[in-house]
Amino acid sequence: MNIYSVRDYLRQWFSTKGIPECPEFPAALSDGWHHPDVLLTMFGENPASFCVFQTLSEKSFCNIAPLNNTPGLIWLIRPFSSDITDLLADFLKDWQQQMYNAADETRFVLSSIIVSGCDFFERGSTFKILFNGAQVGDVRVFSSVFEEKLDEPVLILTMDVGKVLRCVSRDTVSFEPDWLDNAKLSRYSAFHAFSVPNYAASRTSDFLVHEIERITKKSGCSEFEKLNSMILLYNSSRGTFSECQKLRMVFKDSMKAIIKAIENSILSEKAVRSQ
Repeated sequence: MNIYSVRDYLRQWFSTKGIPECPEFPAALSDGWHHPDVLLTMFGENPASFCVFQTLSEKSFCNIAPLNNTPGLIWLIRPFSSDITDLLADFLKDWQQQMYNAADETRFVLSSIIVSGCDFFERGSTFKILFNGAQVGDVRVFSSVFEEKLDEPVLILTMDVGKVLRCVSRDTVSFEPDWLDNAKLSRYSAFHAFSVPNYAASRTSDFLVHEIERITKKSGCSEFEKLNSMILLYNSSRGTFSECQKLRMVFKDSMKAIIKAIENSILSEKAVRSQ
């Protein structure tokens, strides 16, 4: 299978379940749930479920290749409940069946882990997704983000689709998967346009605090634009954020204020329409 055919299959799978698709964010995210519409939905009031075919930053995989852009998948389910695990199991089983075209041993496995270093002050449970023994993603059930308890727990699945295809067999593990047959993804210039997260502390914390203040106070700019700018700023300076608690606190408070402003705007629009 190539990436195009996998996406086509997954789109059909989600469609049959009544799960819509959300637009991709124009940057390679280090964690799928950093997508701004995922964050907004986590803090929302209504039940929701959607998928995103999102470019991710590839995590280290046995030093086969340097960190790179990779095609990924995000799936949000709000609220999380115990019966969701059956749907998740069906998803992994059906995808495996599509790749191997036969009943086989279980290749997708979930394993619980402890996550440390939470830049977004999040809390919850995390399970890594293993495929043929290699980690290809995770499932996270969040109870709070930015030190604010969510009204309901939210499940976020993030998967590296490119890595799944690389791990289908021993013959493919060291090779880049095709976008289409005999057409590698790296041949497409547009895919290289997605900026990757910077894990080095390349900017000072004082500079980033100033940038956060500039973004939040910028006039003639919608709250959506501010949220997107904040995500891009964080993504481009992950190393500095990880090292500075004060910076993370300023970021947390600013993000909460922007999200709250967007929520109030949506509520106001609904009130006007109902009149």
